[in-house]
Amino acid sequence: MLSTKKPLRMVFILSALILLLAIPAATGAAGENGIVSPEDGATISGSVEVTGVAADPNFEKWQLDILGDGDEDSASFIALGEEQVSEAAKLATVDTTMYPDGAYTLRLRVVRNDGQYDEYFSKITIANS
Repeated sequence: MLSTKKPLRMVFILSALILLLAIPAATGAAGENGIVSPEDGATISGSVEVTGVAADPNFEKWQLDILGDGDEDSASFIALGEEQVSEAAKLATVDTTMYPDGAYTLRLRVVRNDGQYDEYFSKITIANS
């Protein structure tokens, strides 16, 4: 007589594996560096909270800037942090009334101890009028 335990066990293991692989990748996004909010392409106005993740094994600091129409030469400093942010949290509050309406880019730099850095961008439109 054949045992039905082995085939059932294999079906269970394969089903569990398929379910684990089907979990959306976005669930791990909480720990990935970058600007979480405002989302890329958002239109914002007034006082806006910027949330993000800024972490690295060789972390030194993070810096948040706003660039007029994505032009790096027009970068304006918003905030600086000396503590890692491993899960999405508030980085700064931006008063958009300080900027003319138009296209902008938020830039988050995560700087390492060796001075190298990674950059993350979120394109936004300021529309206070």
